[in-house]
Amino acid sequence: MCPFLSWDSEYARELRNFNSHGDEGEVWFGEDALFRVLRWMEEAALADLSAPVLDLGCGNGVTCAHLVAAGFTRVAGVDYSGDAIELARKVAEKHGAEVTFEVSKSTARGGHTH
Repeated sequence: MCPFLSWDSEYARELRNFNSHGDEGEVWFGEDALFRVLRWMEEAALADLSAPVLDLGCGNGVTCAHLVAAGFTRVAGVDYSGDAIELARKVAEKHGAEVTFEVSKSTARGGHTH
């Protein structure tokens, strides 16, 4: 089974849940890891809040929304899943976070060789 198919079904389910009752979905690698990364980015000596940040495989966009809340001003997220990107846009809007989201052509199923 292609691994993209299970992610597609997960993001379709999460998008339905968000549309139904505002549930943003899972932080797949855990909230502790998310907040450790955010804290490291905020504390890093190289942390230029105007530097572009790209979240590859952004999923539901929660990380991007938190980056904007932490003060980063040029945040973008890409994912192969159209449902993930639709969900990410809605999550960012809910948080008032200005983020650019796009479906990645390089990881889209049509561009992936099995």
